Amino acid sequence: MLRQTEAQVRRYFLTNFGVEVTTRFALVGAGEAEGLLVQVQAAQSAGGWRVRRKPLDAARVCPSGRVGGAANRTFIALCWPAPVTGGAGDHPLQLSAGAVLAHEYVHQLQYDLAQDRPAQRLGDDWLLGPAWLVEGTAEVFEEHYRTGGAAVDGVALFNMQSSARRSRLTLDQMRVTGALADGQAYGVARFAAFLLSGRYGPDALLDYFAALGPTKDQDAAFLAAFGTTMVAFESDFEAVRRDFGAAKAYVGME
Repeated sequence: MLRQTEAQVRRYFLTNFGVEVTTRFALVGAGEAEGLLVQVQAAQSAGGWRVRRKPLDAARVCPSGRVGGAANRTFIALCWPAPVTGGAGDHPLQLSAGAVLAHEYVHQLQYDLAQDRPAQRLGDDWLLGPAWLVEGTAEVFEEHYRTGGAAVDGVALFNMQSSARRSRLTLDQMRVTGALADGQAYGVARFAAFLLSGRYGPDALLDYFAALGPTKDQDAAFLAAFGTTMVAFESDFEAVRRDFGAAKAYVGME
């Protein structure tokens, strides 16, 4: 199932956005945390990569009742609560597994586009950032894959805005690696990336990481991709996140 789903995800991004991961990575899956950890370590060993004692938080990746995923520069790992078998759409978890895999595949694209294999540093943090844009971009494309690129209507926009509206987290607080620790933070990041996608197009999210590779400068890459500075957007976001009318105007929704 995993290889078939990966082929579908890979084809989706190549067909719709003209991008494909060209660097080798392992793809593993399991139905429980201990088995997932063992499989990741075995894949790292087989691939000639360094085998880490704890390459991922397997318990967190294996949530109850839904598909979970994780990625780093050597693997994508998926965990599911029940066997996902049959052809596409035959099992209720099949589409969910594809969407989660699409999310993790975006992280592999980010590593490739930003020329971030092996991981590089930028000052006191890692190059691949800001964290809110890294995860927000993956969230946006996960939803894009899940809906087949369907346009977001007012109800969906309002629901997406809800997490950002309730949270006190600001984008500048979520710049550093590891800053997104819970679902609320992901909700803020998702809405921020969606606003950028709605205003400049989803390709612009990928353009940011492509610009980050040669510039090694997050501010310069942000300006190149979106035509505005990161500081200016973070300020605009604070004005938009709790105002539904402003959010609709920002993404050009009638």
